[in-house]
Amino acid sequence: MKEQAPSPREWAALYQASADFKRVAAWEWMYDSDLFGVQNPADGEIGYCCVMGNLGEHYALGVYLGTEGLASYLYIQSGAVEPPDMSVLFIQKCLMASYEDRELLEQPDRAVIKELGLKFRGRNAWPLFRSYLPGYHPWVLTSAEARFLTSALEQAINVALRFKDDPQLLTPPHEGQYLVRVPDQRTDGLHWSDQWQAPVQIKPEEMPSPRPDELQIQRIKQTVTARKGAWETDYFRAPTPIQERKGERPYYPYMSLWLITLRE
Repeated sequence: MKEQAPSPREWAALYQASADFKRVAAWEWMYDSDLFGVQNPADGEIGYCCVMGNLGEHYALGVYLGTEGLASYLYIQSGAVEPPDMSVLFIQKCLMASYEDRELLEQPDRAVIKELGLKFRGRNAWPLFRSYLPGYHPWVLTSAEARFLTSALEQAINVALRFKDDPQLLTPPHEGQYLVRVPDQRTDGLHWSDQWQAPVQIKPEEMPSPRPDELQIQRIKQTVTARKGAWETDYFRAPTPIQERKGERPYYPYMSLWLITLRE
């Protein structure tokens, strides 16, 4: 089922928040290792935020979703994989608000900007919003994602300005904790406060053990010859995404490769 797109009002709020965040220019004093959290008012999930752009290359706010998103961030931070390695696309779980050159925008992005009557000019001036999921192509935001990214940008401004005055703001009292901006819904609207929280532990999925098909195993055994050799196999993501239906997010399917070397 196709997810709901942001309304014009939600787009306007997101573009306003991104303009405010860009104006603050937090990358001038923050690094992408200065991590903090923002709790989603809708479902309670923590988005772990990092400010990018200190090196003057890629200006953005990344919001890594939940413990899985945090793990993907930490894996990339470890240096195990780096852009432009496509493996980054296969592990990231995040929302991204970045500032790009105009040619990097796609037709849907330009259509929203035109509809809102916004004007941008110059390098690294055009807001671009994308959703990243492991194994999927970067995609346009849903309504729910746009609302959360708006909140994350607004709270990132709050944290960044305080961090500028107090570089110890993000230093945790206990190892493994992160400063998280937590919302409280009141009659007069949302109120935000700081909490120190450790990431929620991911419970491993219990997969049922399949019962072997003994008849099929015997049939396979009968086809095996007495030749000696080596079998090598690997599986990996295809480098080209597949879109099964128009308007749906493309995905990168797994490919399998088998190499059999026989000798007499």
